[in-house]
Amino acid sequence: MVQQAMIVKVQTPLGARDAVEFVRFANQYKEDTTILYANKTGSAKSLMFVLSLGLVPGSEIELNGPQECLDRLVRFICPQDQ
Repeated sequence: MVQQAMIVKVQTPLGARDAVEFVRFANQYKEDTTILYANKTGSAKSLMFVLSLGLVPGSEIELNGPQECLDRLVRFICPQDQ
């Protein structure tokens, strides 16, 4: 398991369609992947949890999970870094 902190760099707040895609990426791996934001920690595989976070551009989050999964999630929420 790897821990990675980052700043969300999507152009708009993470809405339902983006959250579905984020959760779909996380669910492709057996290992648990968690997300920490604003003192809330939960599964990156839970659509309701990801939506409840209300992530917007500039949000500082921390992801914990397998490296390959985190790499994919980072590419999705920080597209300018690629």
